[in-house]
Amino acid sequence: MKQVKQIDRTLSSKFSLGLHADLQMRLYAEISKMTPEKILLTAADLAAWKSDVDVESDAARRIMASEQTARLSVKDKERDNIVTALFEEIRQAVQSPIAARAEAGRKLKIVVDTYKGLQWESIAEETSHIEGLLVDLDKCTADLATLGLAPVVELLRTANAEFIAIRTDRALSKAADTLPAGRIIRRKNDETMNTVFRHIEAAYITVATDDDRQAISDLIDRLNRVIRETKTTHNESQAQKKRDGGDMPLEAVSAESPQA
Repeated sequence: MKQVKQIDRTLSSKFSLGLHADLQMRLYAEISKMTPEKILLTAADLAAWKSDVDVESDAARRIMASEQTARLSVKDKERDNIVTALFEEIRQAVQSPIAARAEAGRKLKIVVDTYKGLQWESIAEETSHIEGLLVDLDKCTADLATLGLAPVVELLRTANAEFIAIRTDRALSKAADTLPAGRIIRRKNDETMNTVFRHIEAAYITVATDDDRQAISDLIDRLNRVIRETKTTHNESQAQKKRDGGDMPLEAVSAESPQA
């Protein structure tokens, strides 16, 4: 009796769309290295799967863009709070009975008054004006040190840089509005993936030469490694959410789950 060799179950219905798309891309990358006919497939079969995997990847990027919009709002509010606190500290320092603090506050107030109300400007204007404010404040390091405000300025610099990074990522990850819903395309890709797996397992049994059987065996080993790594990533992500006090994690998946 010929031996069989099985590909692990992915349990990918538990994964986020982004992780699911990544799994699909990695599996396709490994399988596409094989001559299609040796695993009982055609080039057209793989091309059709790749097209659907690309659609899912685009859908995942679109969802990421939506999530980034929410992050952008949070980061913008953080910038606003830092700017407000900085301006208030400087204006209060002007009234200080300590001469050195009052003088430092007076000098810094001249600078920040130029940017009065920037928290309520448009996103583009606010970002640009914060950059200008930081440049001007970098010329006032002694006065900032006198008031102990250098750490606040660095907080603003960091928050603004993070805001710009999120905004850039969002722009790069926007996808077309015509993409099918993520759950639809991922279901289709799961069906294709499982069909491809069955063809590979059948090819392992029916292949004509030992060399080809070894090549298919090695392919199955690589696929199982990808699947196990993805399960581990999923479990680590869910554990982190639980530690952060977010949603309760989904049921953990075993990295060693056997074939159904």
